[in-house]
Amino acid sequence: AVQLQMNSLRLLINAYQQQGNTTKLIALQNKLIQLQDSTFEEQNSYVTKFADIIREQEDRYQQSKQQIASAEALANWQQTGLVVLVAGLVVVIVLAWQAYNNFKKAQLAAIELERKNEIIQKNATHLDALNQEIRAQNEKLESENRLKDKLLSIISHDLRHPLVNTKSVLDLINLKLVSAQETEDLLEQLEGQYVHSITLLDNLLFWIRSQMEGVKLPHVPNNMFLLVRQLIDEQKIALSSKHIQLINQVDSSLVLMAEKEMLRIIFRNLISNAIKFTPEDGIIIIRSSKNDTHAIIEVEDSGIGMSAETIHKVNARSYFTTKGTRNEKGSGFGLALVIDLINRHGGKLNIKSVPGVGSTFTVRLPLQEVNS
Repeated sequence: AVQLQMNSLRLLINAYQQQGNTTKLIALQNKLIQLQDSTFEEQNSYVTKFADIIREQEDRYQQSKQQIASAEALANWQQTGLVVLVAGLVVVIVLAWQAYNNFKKAQLAAIELERKNEIIQKNATHLDALNQEIRAQNEKLESENRLKDKLLSIISHDLRHPLVNTKSVLDLINLKLVSAQETEDLLEQLEGQYVHSITLLDNLLFWIRSQMEGVKLPHVPNNMFLLVRQLIDEQKIALSSKHIQLINQVDSSLVLMAEKEMLRIIFRNLISNAIKFTPEDGIIIIRSSKNDTHAIIEVEDSGIGMSAETIHKVNARSYFTTKGTRNEKGSGFGLALVIDLINRHGGKLNIKSVPGVGSTFTVRLPLQEVNS
């Protein structure tokens, strides 16, 4: 619109120049100049604003460029960091994989080591068991060797000596070199030696038979009162010579299922032992009782008693002997055999003794149903 107005003014100025109308011409020229100034100012303002806009755009462009550069730098840094992170993760994964493999290998090695240790332990246990068995066998062999030596000593001395002595006494009697009273005393001694020798021989034979594999004597009913009475009758001379009173208080109804010879050997040795260590005018009592599972038979004497050390030796089945109150000799084999036979029968021997007062031997044997 301003441009059209300026064009119109120029046309009018040209027209008034041709007409020579100076007043109108000047007025129109002034008006045109004002309009041009106004237009120039507007254009100048526009140019200024446009320049400002251009500068703003340039500033924005520079800012954008800087932002882009920063973004690119950040992106580059992030990309580098990402590469480093990925590389680190790869390294960590590789190390973790190696560590896992090492752990699995170590775990397998530990399992294998544990298995080998178990095998070693089993072998060690087996070897220890073998060593113990070997030691037990060695101890058994040593014990059997000691017993063999003891048996040879018994056979060569305790059995042979009474036979030699018997021959000498019989020679004296046959040659009538002793009086009638001396003959009676010698015969009484021979009878005592006979009882001692037959007891010892029975012990030896029964022990030898019990050691033979496959040999087992039958269990039969045994009236213990009658059995003890028979054993007392065997010892009448020894009891009479020492004026010892032996009282049989065994229950007459007590019946045990057992090997008869085993019972005879057990109680013959206990009675003989009590007589041996009981002084003159002493007393021996044999009594019995029972509970639901066991029969208990006690042989109590008023003898010289035993020390704790002696009881320990007896329980350990050590073969030793001491002289009786009349210097009676023994084989040292009887009580060891008694303990062995009682144990074989599932029983137990208990010994209580007070030196100078007496001893009590308690035999506990399991009750078995009596066969009718």
